[in-house]
Amino acid sequence: MGIALLLALPGTLLCLRWLRRAVRGEFAISQAAAETLGARLLEFSRLQAVLRATGAVSSGVSAKVADGVGSSSSVGGSEVADGASTGGGVGSTGGTWAPLEAALREDHVASGRAQSAKGPAGQAFHTWVETGIVASLTVGLYLLLGGALDPAVFITLALMVIRFAEPVGMLAFYVDPLHQSDVALERIESILDAPALPEPAQERVASPRPSADGGLEVSLDHVTFGYVPGRDVIHDVTLTFPARSVTALVGPSGSGKSTLTRLVARFWDVSSGTVRVGGEDVRDLRTQDLMEQVSMVFQDVYLFDTTIEENVRIGRADATDEEVRAAAERAGLSEVVERLPHGWATQVGEGGSSLSGGERQRVAIARAFLKDAPVLLLDEVTSALDGVSEAGVTRAMEELSQGRTVLVIAHRLSTIRRADRIVVLVDGAVEAVGTHDELYEAGGTYRSFWDDQSAVDRWRLVGSGTPEA
Repeated sequence: MGIALLLALPGTLLCLRWLRRAVRGEFAISQAAAETLGARLLEFSRLQAVLRATGAVSSGVSAKVADGVGSSSSVGGSEVADGASTGGGVGSTGGTWAPLEAALREDHVASGRAQSAKGPAGQAFHTWVETGIVASLTVGLYLLLGGALDPAVFITLALMVIRFAEPVGMLAFYVDPLHQSDVALERIESILDAPALPEPAQERVASPRPSADGGLEVSLDHVTFGYVPGRDVIHDVTLTFPARSVTALVGPSGSGKSTLTRLVARFWDVSSGTVRVGGEDVRDLRTQDLMEQVSMVFQDVYLFDTTIEENVRIGRADATDEEVRAAAERAGLSEVVERLPHGWATQVGEGGSSLSGGERQRVAIARAFLKDAPVLLLDEVTSALDGVSEAGVTRAMEELSQGRTVLVIAHRLSTIRRADRIVVLVDGAVEAVGTHDELYEAGGTYRSFWDDQSAVDRWRLVGSGTPEA
């Protein structure tokens, strides 16, 4: 019986290897579709106000999609798609948002293809395991009937064969989670193994040089940059941001606005050219020295799973309690803290999950107030907030901008008008630089952008899902 079971083992192992390859293929098929779906769901959640105002989606459909996403641990893409498409077609007919529906459909198709790729290997594996059991029991029964095997011994061996085969058969159920663990470990290792940006040699270490009024000038000299070699997203950009001035960066999505601000903070080194802060190449500044000169308030605020106070104190670790409270007051965070049952000791959850978007933004602004750095990189976030939160965050950002060198990725018309200078970016290159009046008179991309934004700001809701311009 043991020999019969061993004879089936090579085939079982080969089928297991086939199954592992099939699971890797399944993951490759479904991963791209899942990432696209995740991005579309995030866009869908952020664009609710606009989509409903334009009649592109109904509130009932939004709720169904939200329910599906909220229970994503047990609901697959097909179930979310079913909920999203309930109520009709796409667009103004009351169905879901067209890009989301396309992503859901693609995810559903990819899931089917992935299952088809894995199915034959799984069936073959289980078939070989069961074949080994049947062969062993058949040999044992033959020996039993021939008198060569005692009944008690046969029963004992049969139980041993079955007990041995059970865990072998269960291996198929662990292939998926083990592969997911391998992928997760590979991603973690890729992050841990990522090379750090080089620190300057001791003889090259420089310090930012303030201007006459105490501010810091920021400049880019023929800067080119690409995330992937050979595919530049910033093309030969030369700009100067005077000390204590506000410069608004405007342009279509994908024009390089966010990348430009992050190059100033040296998230990456440029492919060619030079980024200077305080007259010094950022590559000649120690990372700690550069970070002391720059504060950042971006759209995606990450909060650590600790208290509100500790998250604010990240701005300056040696700040006193009084300084933390003062920064929170200026950011409008104090009124939020007063409403919370545990006040400053409130745990914000992973990523700040227990706070609203506006509250997370106020924490980020309080950090910047506490840090009090001369350069501020700001990505306006009010497009994703309700009216009350938007007003509070806007006031805090306006105060935060006073007396600093500000690079703001601008979405609101009032911010653009107040800027000392406006830079228009298109496809990673500077199209125009000037004041609002100069750029509007010149026409081009800026005038189109301004007219489109002005038209949107004049919308009024006169009925369910019907905008009035």
